[in-house]
Amino acid sequence: MTIWDDMVSAVEHYAEDSIVLRIVEFNPRGDDLNVREEATFKVEIDNQGPLSLTGVTLRIKGLNDVTVADSEDAELFVSEFVTEPLPTIRGHNIEPTITDTFKLKAPNETGPRMLVQATLEAWNPTLLHILNDHSDPLENGPPRATWSADIIGR
Repeated sequence: MTIWDDMVSAVEHYAEDSIVLRIVEFNPRGDDLNVREEATFKVEIDNQGPLSLTGVTLRIKGLNDVTVADSEDAELFVSEFVTEPLPTIRGHNIEPTITDTFKLKAPNETGPRMLVQATLEAWNPTLLHILNDHSDPLENGPPRATWSADIIGR
């Protein structure tokens, strides 16, 4: 196997190995919603790997008859949608990226159920973090050039 084969494999498995998605800032807080009640939430994207990501979009899907809207102000609720591309998410993200606010509307039926799912829809990897942030000459030892000569008396 060549380095290129290894690189292809690493990129193919990057999302499952290095990206963690979480539903955060769910409001109202707690474990209960009323029938047809609206709630807001955000999605946290934690890029734990070395690749920077551009063109990241998420698929937001309502589960079990829950409907979703693409912004806190949106009035149109749908079964699912794909977000607009997010700003670049750097590799080894120290602070996870958090999306803008989305909305959901609870179904007409009562009972416990999963409400919403966020999945990575699309992303484009870049090597910028690897090439720029891991090539700091002060971190890896500065390049040095020296010259020597014999010093003699006259």
